Amino acid sequence: MVKNKSVPRKESNNIGMTGGNPFKNDPRFRLELSYNLVSPKTRSFLDYGCSDGKLLIALKKKIPKAKIYGFDVDAEKTRYIKRNFPGIKIVASSHKSRLILKNSTQEVVALLDVLEHVPDEKMVLSDIYRVLKPGGVLILSVPHKGLTEIFDAGNVKFRFPGLHRFLYERVFGKKDYVKNYLGKELVGDVTWQESMWHKHYSLTELKKLFRTKFKIEKVYYFGLFFPLLSMLDQAIEWFFKKKNLLGKMVIADSRTNYGNLSFSILIIARKAGR
Repeated sequence: MVKNKSVPRKESNNIGMTGGNPFKNDPRFRLELSYNLVSPKTRSFLDYGCSDGKLLIALKKKIPKAKIYGFDVDAEKTRYIKRNFPGIKIVASSHKSRLILKNSTQEVVALLDVLEHVPDEKMVLSDIYRVLKPGGVLILSVPHKGLTEIFDAGNVKFRFPGLHRFLYERVFGKKDYVKNYLGKELVGDVTWQESMWHKHYSLTELKKLFRTKFKIEKVYYFGLFFPLLSMLDQAIEWFFKKKNLLGKMVIADSRTNYGNLSFSILIIARKAGR
């Protein structure tokens, strides 16, 4: 049976919590949670979709003897990591590339709010399965099909096109809107590829994607008003030039477990088979 929790206190085996988490005040709760879940005994870690490498940089201090790898499609961000953090190895920088890693070499792989952006979910999960060691751990987070899914900022353009245009033109101008959106009906605000919404998943859908490759051990639900609070906070910043007025509310909400109603879901799964 999978347990549903908001904030884990202690874990065993390959995953576990230590103090001094650098993401305690980051609205992206998945980073704090993932940092806690990586055991100090971990010897190899891959962040698939590492962005600017904040999680990798933090983990390099927590597990200094481990081999740390990152993958991202943003070449500018991976160049930044290579230039400033030589202890972190970038293994590829194209969504069409498979990981430049040998089979069964990684103890833990993080896939944090990335799966909903990729063109081929099965290919990505298959490649992660390939590089994980037998019994290796996958930490996966995605937007959840919860109560407030409809307010996902990445899909405002699709669900409320008139409102999206009204707000966008007042912040960035009509010329920018015409250039980036007019005639491009399937281009949203969050995903980098065309013809794709910012996708949300149910636990049942994730189980189907995992098939027999991964065995789910734990599920964490969190956040509910996060999309609404974030949009409101952003609007206040845009129109009134005041930052982070709702910051504490955003952080508090992002760390609360609302069960199946939640906006986000994080799963701990272990590689099945050999």
